[in-house]
Amino acid sequence: MASINSSMVFPPANFSNQGMTGLFSYAETVTGGLFGGGLIIAFYVVLLVALKAYPSNQANALASFFALIMTWMLVIAGIVPQIYITIASVFFALGIVWLVYEK
Repeated sequence: MASINSSMVFPPANFSNQGMTGLFSYAETVTGGLFGGGLIIAFYVVLLVALKAYPSNQANALASFFALIMTWMLVIAGIVPQIYITIASVFFALGIVWLVYEK
């Protein structure tokens, strides 16, 4: 049976008055900064699958737009760094280019 690594030390979870923002910030700290990015990618993939009834270029443009909106909300809440806005904006711009130039 595998044992738990006792050398792992996590910061104390003290976010009683912060609500979901405190929980997400704690998760971001514990995962080493990967929680917010993973959340955005998972949101994008779920939307892309949900929009599979539409053509690929339309589904990608809409999913990347909503992922950009979610990225803005996470940055405003202080959960992810601002560089994620640039990354999400590039993916949204590529989705729009694909939408316009593919007929």
